[in-house]
Amino acid sequence: GPVTSGSLSLSNGVSANWRVAGNVLLLSSSNTMTLTGLHRTQFDANREMVLFNVGTGVVVLKSEGTESSASNRFVLSTNWNLSAGAAGTLWRDPYAARWRGLSRT
Repeated sequence: GPVTSGSLSLSNGVSANWRVAGNVLLLSSSNTMTLTGLHRTQFDANREMVLFNVGTGVVVLKSEGTESSASNRFVLSTNWNLSAGAAGTLWRDPYAARWRGLSRT
């Protein structure tokens, strides 16, 4: 089954190069929180990662946010706003060295 890093509480503002483990993340924020990238100690080519917003605020995944290192950034058609109860699935593109958006609710 999926490996989870548990429920993570986020503070307001922007988080760049956010260090994560596992492939299922439960994110909790009571206000708007913007993530500009995910940093893994080991980048697994073709890894999928699911982010669930279990808080009451909005978690924004910012596309190509320059606050994060290029290899940690999201490449999305637009910024993703994950409201309370929403989820997003990302895929690690080994050719572009970015996290690509697959789907969101």
